[in-house]
Amino acid sequence: MSKPRLIINLDIDTLAHANTMKNNLQVQLVGKDIFETHNFSSGSDGLNNRIFLNADWRFKNLADRNSIWKFITGASTSGTTKNWINTGSLMSRHLCSHDDPEVKDCRTTNYEEFLK
Repeated sequence: MSKPRLIINLDIDTLAHANTMKNNLQVQLVGKDIFETHNFSSGSDGLNNRIFLNADWRFKNLADRNSIWKFITGASTSGTTKNWINTGSLMSRHLCSHDDPEVKDCRTTNYEEFLK
């Protein structure tokens, strides 16, 4: 069965803003059908003086994955939160298993990057 994957990597201006965005993202995930969570973290990388928000999920359906994608792209382009994000990237991969009855291109990747 197809398992759409979403990978989020954001560089945020402050740790407080990273934690706020993580909490807002967690609210958006309520009711979503998540198959697997590989990563969902925010914090500070002292070596590079970088504050980050990273996430990596596999969803059971494309609609839930797309909903989170739209939430992040909206946060990066509008309102107060657009000023919080220094740089970021979103990547989605369409992952399939061999027991899927439909033939799909399992290597399909969407990528979006935003810079300040």
